[in-house]
Amino acid sequence: MANANLLRANRELEELTYVASHDFREPLRMINIYTELLMQECGQKLSQEASEFAGYIHYSVERMEHLIQDVLQYSQAIHDGRQQQLGPVPVRRPLDSAIGIFRASLDSAAAEIEIGDLPVVHAEESQLSLVFQNLLSNSLKYAHPERTSRIRIWSTESPDFQTIHFADNGIGFEPEFSERIFGLFKRLHGREVPGTGLGLAICRRIIEAHGGQIRAEGESQQGATFIFSLKGLGDHGPGYADIAGRGQSG
Repeated sequence: MANANLLRANRELEELTYVASHDFREPLRMINIYTELLMQECGQKLSQEASEFAGYIHYSVERMEHLIQDVLQYSQAIHDGRQQQLGPVPVRRPLDSAIGIFRASLDSAAAEIEIGDLPVVHAEESQLSLVFQNLLSNSLKYAHPERTSRIRIWSTESPDFQTIHFADNGIGFEPEFSERIFGLFKRLHGREVPGTGLGLAICRRIIEAHGGQIRAEGESQQGATFIFSLKGLGDHGPGYADIAGRGQSG
């Protein structure tokens, strides 16, 4: 009985988070719209200080929208993880989908992506794409300012699991923070780097819902590597390693 009540309470909390995340967006849109209308109404009469205040409002609204989106993704990862339909998924397919979403940002950063042989795993494709989206976003946000961004993705296998390695050459992190970075709202570099601190928590929730594990390795200024394991099916996709970046196809 106690377990049933706990499951029901958790389910209701997830549904509340999902609904609230959607409903919070409408008042934010109204704040943005009426701020813009107010600025148009005042026109030239608007002082420089008032213009700065309006800029702060827009920045705060944008930040809140990103936060709501990430909370919604985290809620979906929990909710969908309990009812997802797992099947054979070539890892390259959700990876390509994620790269396509970030193509403009990758090209703008002149980032290079090296992709090795990738396996077929037992997974839900859209959720695995979301993992790669968050890892790509993380690499772009924490790119090293003094070198070209490079990302490498490859796999290794064991009897029961396929392990995916996602490495970049960004600013990295101190090894003692390798577990902390997966916590909710945990950020190591303050507000000078955009983000909500939920991306890696979403990755962990999705991978664990698939019965796998994810961990991170890094050194300060020497890049970071994210390593996650999923149930494998023993097959690999086409054997190649291609460079995707600077406008080339991924």
